[in-house]
Amino acid sequence: MKTLYADLPLKVGEGHIVNFDLKTLKEDDIPFLRRKLGVVFQDFKLLTDRTVNANLEFVLKATGWKDKAAMISRMDEVLTKVGMASKGFKFPHELSRWRTAAYCHRPRLIK
Repeated sequence: MKTLYADLPLKVGEGHIVNFDLKTLKEDDIPFLRRKLGVVFQDFKLLTDRTVNANLEFVLKATGWKDKAAMISRMDEVLTKVGMASKGFKFPHELSRWRTAAYCHRPRLIK
């Protein structure tokens, strides 16, 4: 499994998954492979100095979103989907473990 999502390199043979060649996969392509696979890691890597909304805004900006109104609409939509519509003002350490896990699954939803 780890080879399929590029956590371990393919050392022998050939491997292809979602149009990626695992033998020649570049480090820069790993996030795109994982995104296509829908891989979600439990190592949350949240920005602890930012609120839930600020973390989501960071992801949107990093993926090319520019329209502030569209970003706010998308953040509201995603937080509603994971049952956190009223939690955008909270910081990661203020969320329960379950809420943190639900919130951290948002990258695959937000795009």
